[in-house]
Amino acid sequence: MSPAPDFEVRALTGKALKLSTLKGKVVLLDFWATWCGPCEETIPRLERLDDRYRAQGLEIVGVSVDDDAGEVPPFVRAHGMRYPVVVDEGKQVMELYKVRAVPTTVLVDRRGRIRARWMGTGDDVVEEMEQDIRRMLDEKGS
Repeated sequence: MSPAPDFEVRALTGKALKLSTLKGKVVLLDFWATWCGPCEETIPRLERLDDRYRAQGLEIVGVSVDDDAGEVPPFVRAHGMRYPVVVDEGKQVMELYKVRAVPTTVLVDRRGRIRARWMGTGDDVVEEMEQDIRRMLDEKGS
């Protein structure tokens, strides 16, 4: 288990989002782009995970790697994305997490350690994510 690199980026709401302030929560970082079909397929699945586990301590953060930040807000509205979304215009967060393709999803435990990583999407991937999320939420003091 390696420590999750800290970062601070501006969310679409205008507020700064810093990973280290989410310590104590299980964080799912979803790297995606508006032009990525499989990324678009993942959004409703992540919304369902958010609905199920937010109250138990899950925080999903969508990290858009789009070159044109202006395309992101209308996409987020059109897809009803309720979890926080940040735009990684300079690709610093993408580099920190060594993301080479989208969608890539990274799971960070309550202590700020990377515990799982997935490339791609599909029901099997999301089922595995959900199992890992449940296990980490149960590790109260991990």
